[in-house]
Formats: sequence, structure tokens, C-alpha cells
Amino acid sequence: NNSTQSYTLAQGSSGTIKLNNGASEASVTVTAGSHTISAPVELDSNANYSPVAGATLTIAGRISELGGARALAMRGLGPVLLTGDNTYSGGTTVASGSLYVNNTSGSGTGTGSVAVNSGGTLSGSGIIAPTGSNAISAATGSKLAPGGVQTTVPYAGTPGTAANGDLTVDTTHITLGSTIISLSGSSATPSANAGLNFTLGAGGVMSGSKLIVTGGVANTLAFNVGGGGGNIVTINDLIGTGLTLGQEYALIEGNSTTYTGLTLGTASPYGTQIVGGLYLLTPTGGTNFFADFFNKSVLYLNGDNIDIVVIPEPQTWVLTLGGLALLSFHYRRGKKR
Repeated sequence: NNSTQSYTLAQGSSGTIKLNNGASEASVTVTAGSHTISAPVELDSNANYSPVAGATLTIAGRISELGGARALAMRGLGPVLLTGDNTYSGGTTVASGSLYVNNTSGSGTGTGSVAVNSGGTLSGSGIIAPTGSNAISAATGSKLAPGGVQTTVPYAGTPGTAANGDLTVDTTHITLGSTIISLSGSSATPSANAGLNFTLGAGGVMSGSKLIVTGGVANTLAFNVGGGGGNIVTINDLIGTGLTLGQEYALIEGNSTTYTGLTLGTASPYGTQIVGGLYLLTPTGGTNFFADFFNKSVLYLNGDNIDIVVIPEPQTWVLTLGGLALLSFHYRRGKKR
């Protein structure tokens, strides 16, 4: 569709949209505007959704398949939003652009594996539930962004709004010991590898965005696959005006989760410090909230969770301690009187 208006393809009383291009991929291309398909979609061949940059495509109807396992790919630079309980089984590939998984039940990406290629971003606040040994993998140069990813404007479950919400990985059907999430790290430079993007909410441990691993089956989250320099955590933005100093914020909420590829340091009341395999983005003057508000923040492994603790700048501590010393001095002078 080349209209700059917004259109919806709805089901009406009955009917299904069937995508079939024989042995090749069927394509749905959006060249302008923001459009929605709310009618059910049947994949009778592999297919791709390809909105250009600046265009948006939302698929609200259930995506199923005919004639065997069918795969779905995102090949445009614009965002694609999947909001239905989808049942196709051939796998999902984010070849480019951003895929927002925003369903509220079932699995937004069907039952197959999910692959995020270099330049692609897997985002949203829905549920991803691959079955069997199917995995989620993020290649070097890709990103996982629970809740949303901030680019030129804050992105979230709906592009253009404040980034917030949790992306859930349901591991109920994952076999014991299988890798459900793999962040590739083939480059010796961490910032070139697959990254995690979060938005933190002021005040509460669970506010903002995080990656949630659910289900009662043991699972593995592997960092730095390929022997590279590790993976980067970026904090995109704040919800609210600031964070509580010394407060612990959950980034990944695990469930019987084994983390591999991490180097652990000393233990503390917050957990065990993560000193390798996963790194915070180095602050650059005034471009993210670390540079604006804090000199240092620390990643910790705390039980099944990976958390971040924000620590004030050294000069802030000096001023605080100085103020306490001055208060104590006045208090002692008052006592002498």
C-alpha cells in the first residue's frame, strides 16, 4: 500500500487472507503509512513482511499455516507488530528492522525458532513460546529490546510511545538444558556484538522493561557465543525523572536459568558482580542517562536474575559525606551546649 493514510484489512463475517507464492516467499510490502491486517492470515508458502523505513505494519489476526511448516521473515526497515496468538511453526527471522511481539496469550512468533540477524531488533511486550528444542538466537550486530527500543524517538510496544513493558520467553516446552536465548559475540569489540536494550523506571525494582524467562523447565541463556569480546547492555531511557541511588533494577528475570559466558567477580548484598561477558555501554558525554546522572553502574547476578544497581558520581558521595560530617559537627556542638 502506498497511501500515507491508515487502513485496516478486517475479516468481516468470515474470510482469511492466504499468502502463497509457490516455492518463493510471498511478500507484504508497505511503502508508506501505518496499516493493520486484523483478518486471519494463512501461510501457504513462506512469507515476509517488509515495511519501508517510516512505515508500520501491524498483524492483529492469527497467523497459521497450510501444507506443512511455514516460516515468516521481517525484511523491511520499518517496524512490524505481531499482536495475535500465532500458530505457524516454520520459524521467525528478523532479517532487518524491528519486530515488536505484542501478543497477550499464546506465542506471538508461533512455535518455531526465532533468529535475529545483524541489523535486526527483537522487541515488544508480548510472549515468545518456541516448542521443543527450538531456540531464540541473536546474531552479532543484532539487539534484544524488551518493551521497546529508543531510536530517534522513544519506541515501545507501539512505535512512538515511551519504551516500557516486559518481553516474556515462555520455556514450558523447552527441553532440559537447551539454549533458549543465544547472544552472538564473534567480535572482540563488545559494542559490535549482539546487545540488550532496556528502559528503567524510577523507583521500583520491577518497573521499566525487562526480559522475563517463565515456565518450570531448566533453561540456558548464553552470552558471548563464538568467543568474542562480550555483549553490551544499553539503557535507552528513564521512565520518570531519575532513579533511586543504590536501588536494584531487574533486567533479566530468570526461572531455573543457567547463564553461560559470564565472568563473575566478588559477592555483595546485591549479588555477585558481573565483570565479563556482559558490559554496560561506556558513557559518552550527555548522550545517555549514565553520562547525565551517574558515573558508574554495576551489573550483578542475583540468584536467577541479572540486575543493575545505580551508584552516584564520586563527587556526589563526597558532597553527601561532607554534609553528614557538617551535620554531625553541628550536632556535637549542640550537645556541648
